[in-house]
Parts: sequence; structure tokens; C-alpha cells
Amino acid sequence: MGHQTLPVGLDDDAQGNPLTDQERVSSGTAGISALGLAQLRKRILVVEDEAVIAMLIEDMLDDLGIVCVGPAGSIAEAQRLIATEVFDAALLDVHLHGTDSSPVAETLTRIGLPFAFATGHMLVEKADFPSVPVLHKPFDLATLAKVVDGLLTLPGAAVTTIDGVSA
Repeated sequence: MGHQTLPVGLDDDAQGNPLTDQERVSSGTAGISALGLAQLRKRILVVEDEAVIAMLIEDMLDDLGIVCVGPAGSIAEAQRLIATEVFDAALLDVHLHGTDSSPVAETLTRIGLPFAFATGHMLVEKADFPSVPVLHKPFDLATLAKVVDGLLTLPGAAVTTIDGVSA
């Protein structure tokens, strides 16, 4: 069976025109709810205490076709989301309101979910997590895409330096 490209909107064709019921059935979108389509997309937990940065990351992930889980602005909120939400990987700010986010990283490691650190500090040494990528802020969409692709396709693999990203 060949792959099929679905229109962006469930009820729209590629030009944004509404589909008839017959067109929806033949396109394969009939019976797929917006929630069902969202569940087909990869999901990334975002742990970031700065609201503006969290919104920028959320927008970038959306541009990449990825659902943002959260964002969580504290260790407690991140731990709650880890316990209650389903996601494929995480982006974790190194410092949350001045507190080291290592407890969240430890939880993600324990349950086997890939993650990357994000930081605005020039030098970050995470001795307990040597193979975890570090995304240096500010970063652009292309850099985020490389890190996220690594997290989603090569779980647990170390990422070497790539345009501001180091392991």
C-alpha cells in the first residue's frame, strides 16, 4: 500500500477548499478526528521556566509538525507531566528558577526517554549526563530540528557538536 499525503486541514484539500464527504472517504481522512491526527504526530515535553522562550519553542516545534507537551515551568510540574502525559522525548532547561533540573533528567533517564538540555549559559557541564545533547540558547529552527531529529530517531545516541549543539 502506497503512502498518502493528507491535507493539512482534515476537511480541506491542498488549496484549503472544503472536502465533500465522498472526497474525505477517498482521501482517507474520514473518521479521523483532529485529536486522532494529533496523536499520530510526535510529542515533545518542553521544560522551560521563561514563558516567552517556552512559547518560541512551542511555535518552532509546531513548525516542525511536533506536538508540544507542557510547557512545564518547574521541576514539580515537569515531574507531574512525566507521570501523566505520553511523549516521545523532552527538551529540558538546565536551570528552572535558579534550581538545577537534574531531578527531571534523572527521571527521564530512569524511564528511558531521550532528552536534550537547553541553556543560555555558555559553559554547561553535566557530568551525570555526558551523552545528552546540549542546545545552546538562542537557537534557530534548523538547530532545534537537528536536535529533535536526533532525539526521535536515535534515542540515547550521543550528538556531537552541530551548529551550537554539543554532547
